[in-house]
Amino acid sequence: MRKLALDTKLAQSYHEAMRALQKELNAPGEITIDTILQAPGVMRPSERCSSGGRLAGREKALRTALAELIKMREREGKHLAKDLIHRLKTMRKELKAIPRSIPML
Repeated sequence: MRKLALDTKLAQSYHEAMRALQKELNAPGEITIDTILQAPGVMRPSERCSSGGRLAGREKALRTALAELIKMREREGKHLAKDLIHRLKTMRKELKAIPRSIPML
């Protein structure tokens, strides 16, 4: 279950700023709790219930997956190197045989 945290100091600061502005502008109207609660940062996900724990778990899983990917690519690279060396040896052998297969003029 997600919980919300209320930053009461920030809410109070918004309220004071709104009242000061209202007084300065001589603007009529009410400053409601709804207005204050909608101000940025007053209500936010609780740190205890935030996705930080889930993100840490996801980051660990991602790091593990990336490490495994790197190991796999290294193994793949070694196999490809062996295959290329074998193919080069075969090509050299075939190239040496070409002059012997051409009749002398």
